[in-house]
Amino acid sequence: MNGSGFDKVFLPENLPSPRIKFPKGKEGNVKPYGGGVTPLRWLKSGELELSSEDMMLSRDDGKSYTGVLRFTISFDAQHKASVKNRWENED
Repeated sequence: MNGSGFDKVFLPENLPSPRIKFPKGKEGNVKPYGGGVTPLRWLKSGELELSSEDMMLSRDDGKSYTGVLRFTISFDAQHKASVKNRWENED
């Protein structure tokens, strides 16, 4: 936001993605099932907090497994975005 409106800025190309914890022997035969990146909130520091979620379906047991990662994006004076902090959600 530039005070009177919003300016378009691009996020980094390679945003972090969560690690999915599979039971032993179930991590090999999986397929992507869903997920995405969701903005959560603007922080007082001017950083943007986001959540990244990946879902995988195990063909071995038919169950879906999910990983969630939260991270912040900071912006420099030229409005270039970069990943600042990241943390895995605890299950």
